Amino acid sequence: MNKFLSLATCALLALGVSSCCNKNGCENTNQTASGASCLEVIKNRTSIRQYTDQPVEKEKIDNLLRAGLAAPSAMNKQPWKLVALTNKAKIKELGDSTSKPPITKSTLTIIVCGDMTKTSGNADDLWWTEDCGAVTENILLAATAQGLGAVWCGTWPDPNRFNKVREVLGLPGNLVPYSMIAIGYPAENPAPKDKYTEDNIIRIE
Repeated sequence: MNKFLSLATCALLALGVSSCCNKNGCENTNQTASGASCLEVIKNRTSIRQYTDQPVEKEKIDNLLRAGLAAPSAMNKQPWKLVALTNKAKIKELGDSTSKPPITKSTLTIIVCGDMTKTSGNADDLWWTEDCGAVTENILLAATAQGLGAVWCGTWPDPNRFNKVREVLGLPGNLVPYSMIAIGYPAENPAPKDKYTEDNIIRIE
């Protein structure tokens, strides 16, 4: 599991990285446990909105959570809290109440929350949103690396939506739901979109 996590983190932190390390040392590889390279995982990630009834195994859930928590954060404040939801009734209630069908169809939903007790306390300080975005992307890539499907369902900055998530899950006021990630075994196989275009790049040489 530690090997997978270090490799999943490599996929986010460096394009074309050639070595990854874990507590047992380093090895010259840029492949995930599934055999896909870091770049392949990034290129093959796509939004999956249909899932089978097969539950996500605990080991894979733990991998997702660990990958998410490996994200960078401003001044290492780690202003986040993750909710791993596998209760089918609660998943349906959450999806229905927020009008997000992929949530209702998932067997696992991870809610990434900003923890306001770990921010500066300044209402205009929104660095936590960048940190939670990094957590969300880590989880999406880790899902792809493990053969799972996932889709990012935004909650921030819509107060109606993130307050509804907080209400359904009974979360304390210091937690602001930033994103919901519907996760499960794919029941569809859409081709990844090629989003590369030179029009979106400014090269200064």
